[in-house]
Amino acid sequence: MKSSTEVTVPAATPDIIHNDDGSLIYLPMVGGLVTLIDDPAAYPSTPVEKVSTRGDYVAWGDDNDYPGYIEERAHRSTLIPSTLQFKAMYMAAADIHYGYITGFDKKTNRPVIERFIHPELEYFWSRNNKRLFLEDTYRNLYWWSHAYIEFVLNKEKTRIVALSTHDTCHCRLSAQDKRTGIKPFLYIDANYPMPSEETTTTVRLLDPYWDWTGQIRKTPGYKFIYPLFFNSPKRTFYQRTPWHSIFDSKWADLAEKIPVFKAKLMDNQMVIKYIFHVPEDYWRIEYPKWDSMTAAERMKARVGRTREFNNVLAGIEKTGKSVMLTFRTDAGEDVTVMLGPPWFWEANGIALTPGDQVSLEGFAAADHVEVNWLTNLTTDAHINLRTPTGQPVWGSQ
Repeated sequence: MKSSTEVTVPAATPDIIHNDDGSLIYLPMVGGLVTLIDDPAAYPSTPVEKVSTRGDYVAWGDDNDYPGYIEERAHRSTLIPSTLQFKAMYMAAADIHYGYITGFDKKTNRPVIERFIHPELEYFWSRNNKRLFLEDTYRNLYWWSHAYIEFVLNKEKTRIVALSTHDTCHCRLSAQDKRTGIKPFLYIDANYPMPSEETTTTVRLLDPYWDWTGQIRKTPGYKFIYPLFFNSPKRTFYQRTPWHSIFDSKWADLAEKIPVFKAKLMDNQMVIKYIFHVPEDYWRIEYPKWDSMTAAERMKARVGRTREFNNVLAGIEKTGKSVMLTFRTDAGEDVTVMLGPPWFWEANGIALTPGDQVSLEGFAAADHVEVNWLTNLTTDAHINLRTPTGQPVWGSQ
């Protein structure tokens, strides 16, 4: 009697997604991707550029300090660093989202992604600062059009356990492999442009154009650099960043001169708020021997008296002091009058020149006259200093 064993072939399950010929299969339940694509028979063509190297790495700029030059120039601006920081933080705030591709939209043909919480990924990000990683990556891309992401594998090389982004200023690329055209290493040193063997770290640089996971499996070691960059024409090693052209165009030089010019202008300009006309007779009244004084003595007297003017008017502690002037009546009597605080007279006062004829009304105080109104008869200018009720007009301003 023959015995037989029944074999049940499982039916196709929608949990497996594949392309038409089955060469690419996605296993959403395990998060796996099955590829049946053959490896290429040759390396993709990459032109090799002849460059002068400094030891094992290619210099960045004529003096190997192009990042230092840009960073120093950029921080003279009040806009460039803050704008780049905002852009990096804005992009980092978008976060990283992940999920299963459950199909494709029939109208747009875009993948339909079902987000989920994966314990292994959550554990990974609990050990790696995701927000800091994103900010560092975007900041380096916006500043330099380059970002170098280092990841560390576990001993079995089955998963990534650590992730970080290097400061692009601290990185230099190795020369190209003459056979493949790829740049095999990244040299990391915080002391560029003058690195040393003691401080330089060499990490394997992956070729981002082809099967970087396969490169990891075939290459010894547990640390690798994945390069991100914005390509620019005719650049094999260090890409051009568009906004750096502001320094080549000299517009930055002009922008830097404007605040310096304004600062010097403020230091050197002369601000004239008041013009004090002092008649010659004033000095003869103040100094009875004026006509017999030497030129040096007269200069000393003038400077000393004008210094007294300055001491009365200048300084915050002088706030509230008033402008006082002396008028001589037709009878030859000198009368000192108060015309109000300097700030009021500066904005509202009328011109008074020695020798002008004036008419005024006021009332006597202890050692001066408080003026209600004053008219310059020589110029017909008039000003009211008190209201009809006797209140100073500057009290309401």
